[in-house]
Amino acid sequence: MRKVVGAYKDRVHYWEVWNEANGGFHGTNDVTLDYAKLVSRSYASAKEADPSAKVGISVASYDPPYISEVIADEAGLGTPEGFDYVCIHPYETIGGLSEADGEIPYLWMSKMLWDQLRIDAPHRRNPEIWITEIGRHIGGKKESNENDSVQESDAASTLVKAYIMAMAQGIRRVCWFEAQDPRGEPPGYGLLRIDGSPRPSYNAMKMMTAALGVAPKYLGWLALGEG
Repeated sequence: MRKVVGAYKDRVHYWEVWNEANGGFHGTNDVTLDYAKLVSRSYASAKEADPSAKVGISVASYDPPYISEVIADEAGLGTPEGFDYVCIHPYETIGGLSEADGEIPYLWMSKMLWDQLRIDAPHRRNPEIWITEIGRHIGGKKESNENDSVQESDAASTLVKAYIMAMAQGIRRVCWFEAQDPRGEPPGYGLLRIDGSPRPSYNAMKMMTAALGVAPKYLGWLALGEG
């Protein structure tokens, strides 16, 4: 960790420790404490190589209880400040954005997580929340093992809602998964198809960023009613 952060410190300033730790560090063999140890040591090594580096903890889905457990374990190790921001992958939550009132659980994510963090990590005042992976699988069920596949137009509209509602609740970064479908696989999550051609979700991203500019400012919301 020290070598990698030192090598890229002029270009990379944020580091997410592991991918979806609640999948790999949970249960009988690889317990949460193991992940807490990994985060604590990675945090110390990263700061040694680059004092300005920021280190994040990562979970699949939206899992505040797991985050609480990791922070508690870090405190038990004597490193209660061993993280700078929190990474979530709320695939299931954005699945409701195309349903009536489905926005409510999504819009409450940051408030619920910050409320919990104020209890678990009072030394970290409003740590940043990042969505480092989010997307909608494109294609019919016959083409993949995904149970929540959607049409391309649905993925495009979900993308716009996911980004704008993330900005509205103060989430610092959103990373759409993924840029382009990988070769040798069925239709996937990409903004671009396997051949590089743009999907409607790519065009939606382009239009959204052009309309909002580089520093969009949240003003408020309107209840437009059903439909």
